Amino acid sequence: MNLNSSEWELKVLVEKANIRMEPDMKSPVVTYVVRGAMLKSYERTGAWFRVIIGSDKDGFVSMGYIQVSDVEIVKEKLSQETDFWKYEEPGSFQGIGLSLKLTGGMTYFSGGDVGVGTRGMYDYHSNFLVSQGFILESFFKPFHFGTEASGDIVFNLNPKFGIGIGSGFIFARSRSILSYSEEEFMYTPFQMKLADAYARKPDALDYALSYARILLTLKDFQRVKEILIPFVEAKQEDFGLFYSLGNASQKIGEFGEAISYYQRALRLKGNITLILNAMGECYLQLGETEQALQAWKKSLDTNPHQENIKKLIENIKEKD
Repeated sequence: MNLNSSEWELKVLVEKANIRMEPDMKSPVVTYVVRGAMLKSYERTGAWFRVIIGSDKDGFVSMGYIQVSDVEIVKEKLSQETDFWKYEEPGSFQGIGLSLKLTGGMTYFSGGDVGVGTRGMYDYHSNFLVSQGFILESFFKPFHFGTEASGDIVFNLNPKFGIGIGSGFIFARSRSILSYSEEEFMYTPFQMKLADAYARKPDALDYALSYARILLTLKDFQRVKEILIPFVEAKQEDFGLFYSLGNASQKIGEFGEAISYYQRALRLKGNITLILNAMGECYLQLGETEQALQAWKKSLDTNPHQENIKKLIENIKEKD
């Protein structure tokens, strides 16, 4: 018989220990635990324990990885597993045959909506909604629950070796839900965490953009520019970066600068009606009526069902 460790009870030794999505220091931190916290693990991978960090009302268990050096083993439970190969009797093989293996269950994975990375269209819509004064009530969740099934057919060459083929099927939700409202702003605990994340790592563009969205809601447009301009100076090319800076510049009356940022955003994503309309407003504020009309006409070419823009163009032509 072989004795193999199958369960550990762990106690956190350090003041604050991060729990990560994967057993890698570069993997995102999903939560953290403090000194003295007790954890349970059923798996060890190198210098990492895979631990249980919680479960929801439906019984789905959340897991993560913590470094071995951050914990001490309080209790270790052993299980016995039979080594079937060790006790194989000579001449017991009964010939070549086939075996079938079927598996299935729940799956939990990350996938992008549309665009680059896992955030895609979420970034685009959240940037716009916050810039218009709406309040985000739900936040990006890169993981979705679903179901999966798979099977393998194995051609057994001998008791220990075989050649097989397999296939699988995964079904999961393909949409992320973004909720927002026009209610009076309240600084949520999650938004406070975003602000703290930016304070700890101000050179990370994702954290800076998340914090900038909060500041746009608070109408602290000058602070938005202070946070994001260093990324422009560092030659970073990002749609959300240019759109947020364009919006903040427009709100404080820096219309020429806003147009410049909007143009850079359009070069990355193509013609977007929301940005073209905003550029038209900036040109109009600068007294450049022809440029404003060109921006709005291009917006109508992209989406001809904008009655408010059509009426705006007609009113300007009547005044001329």
